[in-house]
Amino acid sequence: MINVKKISNKKVEFERSEENLKIKAVFGFDEKIKVNTETGFDFLNRFVKLLYEEAGLRMDINIEKKGECDLIRSIAEVIGIGMKNIIEKNPHMKKISGSMSSVGNASSTITMKFSKNPYNPLQIKILGQKLKKPEDFFKDDLFVFFTGLSHGLEAEMEVTIVKSENQEETWESVFKATSGCFRDILKS
Repeated sequence: MINVKKISNKKVEFERSEENLKIKAVFGFDEKIKVNTETGFDFLNRFVKLLYEEAGLRMDINIEKKGECDLIRSIAEVIGIGMKNIIEKNPHMKKISGSMSSVGNASSTITMKFSKNPYNPLQIKILGQKLKKPEDFFKDDLFVFFTGLSHGLEAEMEVTIVKSENQEETWESVFKATSGCFRDILKS
């Protein structure tokens, strides 16, 4: 359940609750928003920090966990919901964006398309490794992250990844490409 408490063209404050999890979040450009990068996952902490450094998006996310839950998907969905609300309050912002990033031997290309029509939420292509399905990649984390993000954004996303043997390079390229899309939208 999503409960939006305050919303303006520079800031959105809301709460996402489910049985074992409550996430309180504040997103926006208001300099009074504290930047909190502690999600409980190093790779998500890095993503939240990149969104601030590269896109200027400030986030304060507070998590109350009371048992087993899909925290990665939930946090990604909260990031998507925050972005979607900011974009909806700023009609001048772009509704489509793409970005590419290379780190070491890894590269990623991300495209996002926002629409009021029903959308095909997610397509992931992973090159450099034979997979039966995208969920086999990085113990589900990447697929779960982008599923949550595209659901929260209510946007079509296409993700193409050329995987490196170094998992950190791959995640960094994915996050830099994603934050590049957000930067492109937020600066429009």
